[in-house]
Amino acid sequence: MSNPIRNTILQAQLNKCNKRYEKLVESLTDPYSHFIREMEEKGNAAGQVSGKKAWEWLLSAESFARALESGKRDAIPNKWFALCLSEGEFLLPSKKWRKFLKSDSDAGMAYGDEDMKDTGSGARYGAWFKPDYSPDTLLSFFYFGSLVFLNGRLVRQSLAAYDPVFSGKEATPKQWIYDFILFFTTFLESNHKSILHIPEILFHGKGGEWEAEDPMKPEVVNEEAYWGYEPDYDWCKMAALNRKGDFGYIKKIEHCGRLYHVSAQKPEPKGRVSVIIPSKDNVDVLSVCITSIYKETRYKPGVEVIVVDNGSNGANRVKVERLRETYNFTYLYAPMEFNFSRMCNLGASRASGSYLLFLNDDVEILQQDWLTVLAGQARVKNVGAVGAKLLYPDSDLIQHVGVTNLPVGPAHKLLKEHDGERDYYYGRNVLPYNVIGVTGACLMVAKEKFLEAGGFTEDIPVSYNDVDLCFALFEKGYQNVVRNDVVLYHHESISRGDDYISDEKWDRLLTEKGVLYERHPLLKGKDPYYNINLAGYKHKYFCSYLYPYEKRDNFSVPRVYKEQIEPEWHNECLTITLEHVKTERKLDILEEENAYLIEGWAYVLNMDNSRYDRTMLLQGEDGTLYELDIFDRYRQDVVDILPEQTNVGISGFVCRIRKDALPSGNYKVALLYKDRCSRQRLYRECPQGLVVE
Repeated sequence: MSNPIRNTILQAQLNKCNKRYEKLVESLTDPYSHFIREMEEKGNAAGQVSGKKAWEWLLSAESFARALESGKRDAIPNKWFALCLSEGEFLLPSKKWRKFLKSDSDAGMAYGDEDMKDTGSGARYGAWFKPDYSPDTLLSFFYFGSLVFLNGRLVRQSLAAYDPVFSGKEATPKQWIYDFILFFTTFLESNHKSILHIPEILFHGKGGEWEAEDPMKPEVVNEEAYWGYEPDYDWCKMAALNRKGDFGYIKKIEHCGRLYHVSAQKPEPKGRVSVIIPSKDNVDVLSVCITSIYKETRYKPGVEVIVVDNGSNGANRVKVERLRETYNFTYLYAPMEFNFSRMCNLGASRASGSYLLFLNDDVEILQQDWLTVLAGQARVKNVGAVGAKLLYPDSDLIQHVGVTNLPVGPAHKLLKEHDGERDYYYGRNVLPYNVIGVTGACLMVAKEKFLEAGGFTEDIPVSYNDVDLCFALFEKGYQNVVRNDVVLYHHESISRGDDYISDEKWDRLLTEKGVLYERHPLLKGKDPYYNINLAGYKHKYFCSYLYPYEKRDNFSVPRVYKEQIEPEWHNECLTITLEHVKTERKLDILEEENAYLIEGWAYVLNMDNSRYDRTMLLQGEDGTLYELDIFDRYRQDVVDILPEQTNVGISGFVCRIRKDALPSGNYKVALLYKDRCSRQRLYRECPQGLVVE
């Protein structure tokens, strides 16, 4: 018979465990709340004041639009003023920015970051951390968002030259403002006035109750602030292009049920494109690439294809020659050790086009206007390198939507995310964006700008040479752009393998990254198009807060375990999956590999997993047992694959051990689970072991 008193006590203990578990889930799935707390503790958060008190001059969108429409300069303050464009709470910048904006600065405009605020609970979510001034992104949509600061003195000066596109026509306040801001940013650029980005949350959008299925709280878009890509703003974009002398057209993009309108420039009538393709012993893939170029491309100014071969064997060389007979491309056969930079420079030296397109031999063309869009963008005076969106073949998995220069080095954001599932972080996979770099798998640049930047550096033969070129163009004052409306397949790594397979290739990658930053020291760990408040290594757009398990300098300290492992503790209901038992690779060539990483997930079959405490045990060859605390990690993927199991979200575990913390030798890896509701203990060893050198 069951004992009612014992059952009541057990249920109370379970309830306590469940509450503890829920609190732990919340703490491990809301990095933004931790981020806010850190900023407030450091004194970096904007002042929590109401909009009326936040700035001595605050204009509504309607008031400013009326002033623009009437041409009445006196209606505009002759000093800095704030322009609010969305419903929500306007905050006060921190003291350093407030002081700067109120000084006699030569800056003409400023904008900040924003998030959303639950109108009921007051919880904050959906942070929008914006890039520094990005003129081509601004042509895609009004990425300044809900709040901008304008230098009234310069606004008044500019109005003498402002020719409103909506003069005499019906238009909304946002249309008037977008048209003027596109004009005003050009005015500021031409007068060498700066446009400032304040990397602080300065606005809370009015959000409803947050009820996301994904506890990691993915990027949430403030639709009220995310505007400018709709057809209503086509006139503004065309006027902006005409003011700069860049004649263009509006291109429609359908993505995830939404219609986007983006501007595209027309290429020069005589702007021939030279497509340069490095290739060796890869004829079948090369054939797909070249065939797709000639089959799909519709580009009136003309195209030439140059294949640079660094030493294919005789049989493959014959096959390339036969392919050349069909498509009449230039074939440069120059046996040499693989050096992507040297091969690209050789192709460029033989190119007759005004534009150079460097293309991997494993890229497949999918749309007829690809060259028209890329060349049109590359012809723009202030634009350097231009890239495309690359997907893995026969899928919607993202391989490239621009290169981001993270603190850990250049990286691809949104890697292997499903492009067809959503519009990520304000169109990062849909709209044309300014980026610090684009991949050399598909990189177009005007030939004169390529030569001005010095071409590809041959000191970096394999990796990061494309980033180096983009850095050089940026340092020359050019903006690099990814055109996400140009979509190609990239059969990545067929040509030369994967940089992450062997230690030798990893060290080569780090060495070449070191050369990159020796050449561009001011860009090490810095990217003006990637907000400093965003995560420094994650492939999605999360805030920069790191959980304990993510910090590379957080170590578990081994302690001698003095108890005996009892036979009855061994239990196969404790299920363990070890994903990594390895040396944690260094991220810089000068760094020491100083840690072992043990990572995976575990759960107790058909039990409420909230009731267990966990410890890792390592057993040395001499029988000595060491216990180590582990860092908990939330695993949504485990929840998804085990819907019948209870409270398995905190199944993930991470353990970092300093290399000098244990004697050398082979160690068995095991987990020990202790039941909080009884004296039961569960113990299980893993098939993988740790080798300490």
